[in-house]
Amino acid sequence: MSNQRKNKKKHVLPIIPFIVLGLALVAVVVAIMKFKEDTAIAESSDISGVVEESAAETLTPLTATDDEIYNLDQMTADGVEALDASQYADMAAVIEDTMADFGVAAEDISLVYTNLKTNETYTVNEDSYMTAASTVKVPLATVIIDAIEAGDMTWETPVTYAWEDYEEGDGTITAAVASGTGQATYTIEELMGESLMHSDNTATNMLIDYYETVYGEGSFRSNIVAEVYDQVGYIDEAIYEDNVASANFLTAYYKLISTDDTYQPILDFLLQTSPDRLFTTYVKSSVMANKYGNYGTALNDTGIYYENDEAQYSLVVYTDGLTEGEDFLANLNLRVNEYYRATYGE
Repeated sequence: MSNQRKNKKKHVLPIIPFIVLGLALVAVVVAIMKFKEDTAIAESSDISGVVEESAAETLTPLTATDDEIYNLDQMTADGVEALDASQYADMAAVIEDTMADFGVAAEDISLVYTNLKTNETYTVNEDSYMTAASTVKVPLATVIIDAIEAGDMTWETPVTYAWEDYEEGDGTITAAVASGTGQATYTIEELMGESLMHSDNTATNMLIDYYETVYGEGSFRSNIVAEVYDQVGYIDEAIYEDNVASANFLTAYYKLISTDDTYQPILDFLLQTSPDRLFTTYVKSSVMANKYGNYGTALNDTGIYYENDEAQYSLVVYTDGLTEGEDFLANLNLRVNEYYRATYGE
């Protein structure tokens, strides 16, 4: 009997390594399938989390009072309560919660939040190109200043009004032309100021037309792309023909103008934007250098928040077809601002 048992063991033992090897292979296959599943989920998501690249500099505590930063009377009138920042783990949670509160789906927006002190970012469809509307006036002002720096025009260069430049909208130049009291010429400085502060479409068209008389037809669009080409991950070819932009595209411009003193006039104008709306509904325009725009179903706002005379964060949001777009943009910038100031305040 004992010999029979020994013989059976001799037949069984060689099989054991193959069983172990088989189990190991199964584990490897399961791990690979799980990795592919996780990767697919990550790639299908339009929302990316907050990524802190580096602490670029020592942060000076923010000490301004609420009365200096917020339109408190408007907040009271609208029943808007102060944010309880302790309820949020990070800026990503603030933005995602605000999107949920106003029924905003990721596919309807292109968004980039950037902490200009730490390079922390949060994005939603950052490379999705949408109708830019009047936000394109920031890139326009940038290439105009480049032309001034190159000596191809000056702030005092007179630009002659032509009837094809007229376009309905806000602004004193558009209003003057419509009433028959417009001037024959306006300076580059006057046109840029009206374009940025009051979103004057007629002034904007005059700037574009003059720019292209200097650099050639189509040069405006090609040059606003060239200005930030190396900083933008994806350029949609439609931008060369249509007035479109992505949140990443305009964020590159805000990084440029907030770090190069050459473009300070743009920020000076944007800090005088009127009327107060969207980003500056609750955050005062004196601290929020913003450029909004709307056309058709598109409603956008973009800008940089300043405190301690320093650029603190930028927020660029393009939207399309939102049912509560104005309230969403107004409350989004307010909540982002409140969380930011709670994080870096004394």
